[in-house]
This record gives sequence, structure tokens and C-alpha cells, in this order.
Amino acid sequence: MWRVRLITGAAGRLSCSWLFCAAVLQAGSFTLHEFSGGSADGASPYHGVPYVSGSTLYGLTRDGGAYGAGTAFRMNTDGTGFTVLHTFAGGERDGGDPYGSLTLSGSTFYGMTSLGGLGGWGTLFRMNMDGTGLTLLHGFSGSNGRMPLGSLTLSGSTLYGMTQYGGTSGNGTVFRINTDGTGFGLLHSFAGGASDGANPEGDLTIVGSTLYGMTRAGGDTGRGTVFKMDLNGAGFALLHEFAGGSSDGAKPSGSLTLSGSTLYGMTLMGGDGNFGTVFHFAIIPEPPCLTRSGGRLALPGPPQATSLNHAARPRGG
Repeated sequence: MWRVRLITGAAGRLSCSWLFCAAVLQAGSFTLHEFSGGSADGASPYHGVPYVSGSTLYGLTRDGGAYGAGTAFRMNTDGTGFTVLHTFAGGERDGGDPYGSLTLSGSTFYGMTSLGGLGGWGTLFRMNMDGTGLTLLHGFSGSNGRMPLGSLTLSGSTLYGMTQYGGTSGNGTVFRINTDGTGFGLLHSFAGGASDGANPEGDLTIVGSTLYGMTRAGGDTGRGTVFKMDLNGAGFALLHEFAGGSSDGAKPSGSLTLSGSTLYGMTLMGGDGNFGTVFHFAIIPEPPCLTRSGGRLALPGPPQATSLNHAARPRGG
């Protein structure tokens, strides 16, 4: 049974990418679809993996399509039935260059593009699972965020996300919006510097009524942070400020993943060889137990962040 489905980064002589499946406990992989770019196909899928619904995969590519501004696609898990659902055109009436994955609520997908829309700096959109009915819910203009590079996180009827730039200081934002397109609001504008993060990238992780995320820069040494905040924007706090060097990571990349009461993440740099790290930190709630939504998460004290160094170590005698 094929259980792990991944998208590689740009690869191959066409500078496009492969969608492939890897078997659990079995070496090797096989290609389900090789993106060829051009007007009839996508190219260069970026952050995230396809959304799986039954025997169908749904995803986004950053490039390709009739206008070169990316696509939304679907295909069967056995590699058949590849279909481009939407070709992004950019401009004021459409988004362009999506970097993340699709988020499903009921029978509607929600996503983000890094460019396009009325302000030119990215959009939030929804579309039906068959690709029809694409509607722009919000356009970023700079002061309210600029260039969202991850995916939306759903809690109830509210979507949460981040932009890498924009906001009060230009260092990125955390925002929320209702699934019907109403209620857009900024929960936090990153200021950078020693007391705040800067330039978030990736997705938010919801545990109870708390949002967790990472920024690529900011903190005491400017090498990135892990932060938390309430769903209403209150209680913002830095949980860890990366220092780099042999004992810590630097420049976190991607998103945090929850397992039990522990969050896991990765950094691009840091560790003994400065090739990056995998780290974890525990969050210890009071009852009720951790849930995706509902109930308030009470933390008796700041979680401790523990770096797990998986970087290459120098060899020596």
C-alpha cells in the first residue's frame, strides 16, 4: 500500500518537478507525474504536499499554465487522470505564483497566491473541488501583508495564515479571515529585532486555542524564532530564539508538526556542520488534552526548546 506522497523541488533538465509516491518500508519510488510546464501543465510545486481526498490528489504549482503564473491540479493516487483545474493568470482579477497547499472545508478548497490581486501582493482564494467557482476573498496590498508563502490553517469557520512581508514594519504578518471572505484582520505585525520575529514562512499549527509558528529572521541574533499566540491575537510570545552555532539551529524552514504534546521542526542552518537541524519542544497542557479545535490550552510555563542536531558532523581521527 502506498502511503507517503511527496512533491520534490525543482529538478530535471526542464527545471520542473516530479510528483511521486514512496512506499512505506520499501526502498525506491515511482513517478506519478512529471510536470512539463507550458500552457497545458504546471511547473515547480513548492511548499507542502498534495491534499488527499479518497483516491484523488489535489495540489498547486508555482509556475506553468497558460499564463506562467501557476496552476491548481488533481490526479488519481495511481497517477491517472491528471487534470489542470485552474490556470492562474495574475493581475487584479486573479492570483499568481501559489507557494503552498490547498486547505479543504466541506467541498471547498482554500488557498493563497504570493502575487496578484488588487494590491498586487498576493491573494486568498476559494474554489470548488472540480475547479469551478474560483473567487478571490482578499487581496494583499502591503500594509495588510505581502507575499503569503505557505498554506492556510482552518479552525471552525476561520482560516489563519501568514505573509512573509508587509504589515506595520514590513517584516510580515499573521492574519485571519472567515471562510465566507468576511472578517479579515491582522493578528500580529512582526517588528523584527531582538524582541520579535521577522519574515514568517510556512503554515501555522493550531493546538487547542493557540497558534504556533516560526519566522526565518528576528530574535536576539536575527536567526529566527518560534512563537505562539492566542487565536484572537492576544498573548504573543517568543518561545525560542535560534542562536545558530554547533548547539542550535538557525533560519527555521517549513512548518511545525504536532505529535502528542510535542512540536517538531527544522532549520536550514546551524548544528555542528552548519547544515541544519531537526528540533523539538514539549507543550504541556492542563486538561482537556490537546485538540485541533475547542477548549483553551493552558500552559503552566514557557515550553523548553530542545535542538536535535541531525546535521552532518565533521569526520576526524
